[in-house]
Amino acid sequence: MCDDDCPHCGARHMSPDRSDDLTHAVEKRNGEFVVLRSAETAEHTPDYYEVRSFRTEREAIRSMKVERRHYDLNYTLPQEEVPR
Repeated sequence: MCDDDCPHCGARHMSPDRSDDLTHAVEKRNGEFVVLRSAETAEHTPDYYEVRSFRTEREAIRSMKVERRHYDLNYTLPQEEVPR
């Protein structure tokens, strides 16, 4: 997250109170589920690259959560979501 101008009212140097984490995503491609990660250099829109592909969406989502935890030291998986 970074401070920026509010797109609605024009107020300057505002920190968002809500935001979506677009660092990781899962996308279906050619019958597989692909885990995507946005580059650290991305600013206003994600700049995704492929991390790995899986046969099932469930495997891809589990992998994405582990990937997220690896890159974001502040992110912790709820105990029920830890891959086994």
